[in-house]
Amino acid sequence: DSAMGPVALRPVLDRVERMVSRYPNHTAVVTATDRLDYRQLWRHTGQWRQRCATLGLPSGSLVAVLSGSGAGLPAAFLGARAAGLVPLLLDGAQPSRVATALAAARPVAVLRADEGEVEPADVADPRTLSAAAGYLVFSSGSQGKPKAIVGQAAGLLHFLDWEIATLGAAPGTRVAMLTSPAFDVVFRDLLLPLCSGGELHIADQAVRTTSAAVLPWLAEHRIEVLHAVPSLSARWIEAGSPSVDSLRHTLFAGEPL
Repeated sequence: DSAMGPVALRPVLDRVERMVSRYPNHTAVVTATDRLDYRQLWRHTGQWRQRCATLGLPSGSLVAVLSGSGAGLPAAFLGARAAGLVPLLLDGAQPSRVATALAAARPVAVLRADEGEVEPADVADPRTLSAAAGYLVFSSGSQGKPKAIVGQAAGLLHFLDWEIATLGAAPGTRVAMLTSPAFDVVFRDLLLPLCSGGELHIADQAVRTTSAAVLPWLAEHRIEVLHAVPSLSARWIEAGSPSVDSLRHTLFAGEPL
């Protein structure tokens, strides 16, 4: 058992805890205003676990994690998993999508990651998922109505292990998070660095939504690994921004390249 509870059904949490024990003083999360090392990240994770525990929820209960561009998202996600809950990540900058997702998903509570607050959700029939579930996401809606997808915790770590090995991600590797928390592939950005001892660099909303700001931000943060959509990256280049000499891997998905 982990200090935060059984890890058999929480493999990603177990992996991050291993990185904490090996690299406590290494930088884990960087935003425009904050920098957390792995020890601080784990302390915040424990605080989120305690907040969730006060709700007295059964294992597998679904909770929404609402965030913006702050450093609270990783610890809120990990803390929910440590409490045996299943997180649904939502983007506070997309209020209409948040309302639609909350109505469809029926979470029992909302974790406000940037404010450090937990509040019960006003739903009549809150949803509980299986013990194997690691997260819930909604598809982008590009093919019609967004679909709810239950992700398996073991499957998520399987993908992360493949990507870590393929890219040679290691302690100190700087990975960008430009993906909206509500997009169904955000876990690549969020967890690739934290499962390999690397650095998660979270771009704020102004950077994510301004094409001319992205490449300068990547250069400033000396980003080495980037997940991107081809059409978006084309806009970044057309904006006439500088090159990013630190970049080692750009992984494209979602559209023809």
